This record gives sequence, structure tokens and C-alpha cells, in this order.
Amino acid sequence: MVELQFWQYALFGVAAAAYATIIGLGGGFLVVPFLVLLCGFSPQQAVATSLLVIFANAASGNVSFHRQKRIDLATGWRFGLASVPGSLIGVWISREFTSAAFERVFGLLLAAVAVFLLVKPVRKLSPHEAHPGARVGLAHRRIQDASGNVYEYSFNMRLGLAVSFLAGIISSLFGVGGGIVYVPALVYLFNFPPHLATATSFFVLLISAVAGAVFHGMYQHTVYSVGIYIGVGAAVGAQVGAALSTRIKGHLLIRLFAVAVLFVALRLLVG
Repeated sequence: MVELQFWQYALFGVAAAAYATIIGLGGGFLVVPFLVLLCGFSPQQAVATSLLVIFANAASGNVSFHRQKRIDLATGWRFGLASVPGSLIGVWISREFTSAAFERVFGLLLAAVAVFLLVKPVRKLSPHEAHPGARVGLAHRRIQDASGNVYEYSFNMRLGLAVSFLAGIISSLFGVGGGIVYVPALVYLFNFPPHLATATSFFVLLISAVAGAVFHGMYQHTVYSVGIYIGVGAAVGAQVGAALSTRIKGHLLIRLFAVAVLFVALRLLVG
């Protein structure tokens, strides 16, 4: 295991969290390969420690997003709680089941998602238009952010809870947080405006990361010293990312997100 200095871990945390917060992710897609490839962590240690960093990042970023009034709280806490049992299952799988084939298949899926997000423009629907599949369990939202922008949209709540359960499994299994599932799902499946999707995803990450970190901690997978070092930097980086995100157009947010997804896909495919 390579031992770095506190400032090196913290500086990495600032950079990783700033980029991740802009696109609504926790930063695990950068933290996990950093810990495995550079620091010599085992996959279980990297995933568990990454979730600790994601929690610090999400806790800091949510302060700014809440101030900006861009979080759909009514939806976020429901999706977050639905991710908790999935997080427990993900931890169990990470201990009992290791499959290179599974990583390859998941990597191919993510690569396909990244290409889809890069080539497909953000859908522009009328304020009350719902996704065609959102017929049963339809939820309606009207949110005004701190800048006075008003957003209205409808989506299938039941489907959202199912997606959240799946995101919880992925979060604890790969240490990447659930945002890699939430952001494209919220934008393209549930009709969320991109800026609300990234902010709400970050709120859900706060809940799912706590669950995953606690469950991994029960099996003593977490390297707390390193997680705290990177987490300190991440708390600062999240504030930077949240501030920058308000100046970036919605379609560019999705493109930046697609680049991150492609990075994760390549890591899984290459190993």
C-alpha cells in the first residue's frame, strides 16, 4: 500500500469532488481507481473508503444545493430510503461474489449509456408533460429555485423507487455512488430538468452513501484515516463544484456526466 501525505489525499479530494459535484455524482468513479491503482487498496477497502468520501462530498454539496433550492426533497428522501436495502445487498455481494464477467457486462452497459448521453440531446417537454411510461403512481412537482426559475414535471414514483433499489446495490458493490444511475434516469426517464436532477441525485447519495459506509464498516473494510483525509478535501471541492454548476447549461452538464460514465466503463472493462 502506497502511503501518501495528508495534503496529497486532500488535494485529490478537492479536484475529484469539484468535478463530481458539478455532474451530480459522489466521486467514487475517481476515488476507487485512485485507491486501487495508486494506493494498493483491495477492492473491498477501496469501495468502503470511497463511500466514506462520497458521504463527506454529498454532505458538503447538499448545503449549497439546498441554498440554491434545486433539490426535490419530496422525491429525494423517498428514493434515498429505497436505496438502503439495495446497499445492504451490494455489500453482501461484494463479500461473497466476485465476478470479472459481471464487471465486463456492467462496463459495456455503462459504455452504451455514455454514448447515448453524448449523442442524444436533453428532451424538452412542456411543463406538465409526463414521460409516456409514467401512468401509474404518477407524481407531480413544481419547484422554484433561488434564482426564480420555475420547474414543473411529472414522473412515475413507483418506477423511481425500483430504480433507487438498483442504484443502492450498484453503489455498495462498486463504490461509485448511485448517481451514475440516478442522473440519466431522472433526466430521460423521469423528466427532471438537468440542474434539478444533479442536485436531487446528490441528496439521494447522502442517504445511500451512509447506508453503504455503515454496512461496509460492519465488516471492517473501511480505511478511515485515508477516507477522512480525502473527505476533508472533498468537502471543499463540493462547494466549488456546486457553485460552478449554476453557471453551466443543462446540456453541458449531461455531456460532462457522460464523460464520467465512460471513464467508469473503461475502468471496469480494462480492469
